[in-house]
Amino acid sequence: MAAAPERIWELVSDITRIGRYSPETFEAEWLDGATGPAVGARFRGHVKRNGRGPIYWTTCTVMTSVPGREFSFGVGASDHPLSVWRYHLRPAGDGTDVTESFELTRTAMLRLYWALLGWARGRTNRNDMRTDYPRGHQGRGRVTRGAGRTLRPMTATTKIIPLLVYENIEAAHDYLVDVFGFSSGGLYRLDDGTVIHGEVALGEAVVWLHAVSPDHEMASPQGSAASHGGLSVHIGDVDAHYAKAKAAGARIDSEPTDKEYGLREYGVRDPEGHRWWFATPLS
Repeated sequence: MAAAPERIWELVSDITRIGRYSPETFEAEWLDGATGPAVGARFRGHVKRNGRGPIYWTTCTVMTSVPGREFSFGVGASDHPLSVWRYHLRPAGDGTDVTESFELTRTAMLRLYWALLGWARGRTNRNDMRTDYPRGHQGRGRVTRGAGRTLRPMTATTKIIPLLVYENIEAAHDYLVDVFGFSSGGLYRLDDGTVIHGEVALGEAVVWLHAVSPDHEMASPQGSAASHGGLSVHIGDVDAHYAKAKAAGARIDSEPTDKEYGLREYGVRDPEGHRWWFATPLS
């Protein structure tokens, strides 16, 4: 976003402005004499569910308030919120990278709700995240999304979902988005900020990014001379994709070549050594 972290924090932490940019919450007000985003301060938001209805008030409590860095609030009872929404800010060049996330409390009712309707609510949340930032400050950087320790149901648009193991999930996620052209499906963090899961997508295809886990014998190929597998991805312009990856310093295994099996293909590795083949069908 094209503004300093301090300015972005002032805007997202001022709940009285929320109606200017939220698709669902059209007004909010401080409660109990509170006048600003102090930890423990309560406010209520006037919500038009899914932008259509029903319309209701919901009470929230400020959970984290660190100027220029983070703002979060819990929805519902202050000691047992149903969900927590968090904005994490990080300086990036002349602007700010903003991560908006939501964390669900693990209850039987919420698990049932997400099992039945989570796909719809998750889509609404993701769409809202793309539009509910202060207008006039968009235009640079990437907004990443994710949930905390209690995750929403993971994306599952195909019957087989590849899972790749990384030492640094966040760096891998950003590389796959910035260099390989995937779209972000979110980063999922523990309360201390540790990333435990990531997702990227290309059309309907999804790839899950998993943390190294010695207990489950899951390791990154980083530092190993051998690779035990890889992914083949079909794209629109393999030569343009190759040029972008090469310019970014990617390790190229093979240059774009017309193959006898009807593809123009090249091979490349990501920073931790996973093998990828990008290809375009020959006409």
